[in-house]
Amino acid sequence: MIAHYLLNPEIRHGMDYMAETYLKYRTIHIDELIGQKERIKKNMRDVDPVLVTDYAAEDADITLKLKNILKKRSVKTILHIFYTRLNCLLYMYLPTWSGQAYG
Repeated sequence: MIAHYLLNPEIRHGMDYMAETYLKYRTIHIDELIGQKERIKKNMRDVDPVLVTDYAAEDADITLKLKNILKKRSVKTILHIFYTRLNCLLYMYLPTWSGQAYG
């Protein structure tokens, strides 16, 4: 989620939103297991262990898939930033290095 924030600071960064955006997949929402905030919530201990297992496995699977997608995008972005900054430095200092002064 930190990588997603760095790549796209202007949009939401929750796993459910990212799964729908990048994977076109709707996750099991925690509210479906323990209830909504406004209502009386269950404790996770009160939920059927099979449902909790499915929720936890899906959470881990989606997190790994998102990590792989964001890692590829992060590397491309970092390389682009590095290339851009290197070009700026070369543009600024190359005349000095070649014995020419700004003028």
